[in-house]
Amino acid sequence: MPTEPLTINISKGWTPDYTPFAMPDGGLIRAENVLPYDEFYFPALQPIAYSSDDLSGTPVGAKEYLSNDGNYYLFIGTLTKLYRLEVALTLADITRAAGAYTATVNRWDFTRYREWVIATNLIDVPQILKGMTGTNFVALGGSPPRAKFCVLFKNHLILAHLNDGTLRPQKLIWSAWESIEDFTQSLTTGADSKNLDDADGEITGMAVL
Repeated sequence: MPTEPLTINISKGWTPDYTPFAMPDGGLIRAENVLPYDEFYFPALQPIAYSSDDLSGTPVGAKEYLSNDGNYYLFIGTLTKLYRLEVALTLADITRAAGAYTATVNRWDFTRYREWVIATNLIDVPQILKGMTGTNFVALGGSPPRAKFCVLFKNHLILAHLNDGTLRPQKLIWSAWESIEDFTQSLTTGADSKNLDDADGEITGMAVL
């Protein structure tokens, strides 16, 4: 397989919905075994073994973070466990001390606040690891509802697609400013919630652009 960049105009990105005769210049219907780098594709090379440790279950979400100690840590969620890939490429089981999570096909979603890592999966209460190299996740304080998605924005932790006993797929709740375990509605701290009544369908993700 070649290892040089493939100089293909991809300014329109991957556009599989176009028919070939209607494809705009710079668009692709199929892009297989390649990785995008700015304005060209690079061939995806043969995979190599990264860690010899095994996960106990199917991975359903992962996120890597650069810690203040200068190391990268990959956090992985399975149907019942949460793991961290260590610097030595071993897997640490950092599941809550209370035991395994509810087996679910829902993906784990991750975000970070400074050196803390937050994880949500809609079925279990939001989890937090207080320290990038902490021992175990624990329940996020402040008694927030279960959530499918989480993101940090301007030092507020935002949870979305909620379940407070009733599934609320159009609702958001966010924490106090710089206090991500305080969800008490307050004009002073900025903590609040909102149901997106006019939204077309349920919340399917969040991102900070």
